[in-house]
Amino acid sequence: MIDKILLEQKIEDIRQKMYEVYNHANDYEEVIRISQKLDNLLNKLDEQS
Repeated sequence: MIDKILLEQKIEDIRQKMYEVYNHANDYEEVIRISQKLDNLLNKLDEQS
């Protein structure tokens, strides 16, 4: 259960980072990299559910 909570927190942190980079940068490659990392974390969360 703790792992799931930590994973959810990490997902939220990465989501916020992606949003910030999207709003403040012209480097959309970085947004894509962050998005892919977020996708991987969401998949892990889905596997745990």
